[in-house]
Amino acid sequence: MTTATTFRTLGDIRDNGYKLSVSDETFQRGYISRKIDPALSNNTPVHVAKGKRAGRLYYLAPCFSSSQYCVRRYFYVFDSDGKLVA
Repeated sequence: MTTATTFRTLGDIRDNGYKLSVSDETFQRGYISRKIDPALSNNTPVHVAKGKRAGRLYYLAPCFSSSQYCVRRYFYVFDSDGKLVA
């Protein structure tokens, strides 16, 4: 079984044959460039949440309604059989 800490980028997830499913979004202070869609980029870093959502994986995406905030997208990782990995 793969742990959440072995995934460093979204490309690592896709290259190993895993699929991801975005579960929910929240806003976070900070700016992410709107030039590249992070969901399509293989270089987008994957982070592990702390606090209430400890262990959940997320990546940061641009917010098109404000330049002071970005969107934190939490997601789950599934293998080819549909079993939850992380």
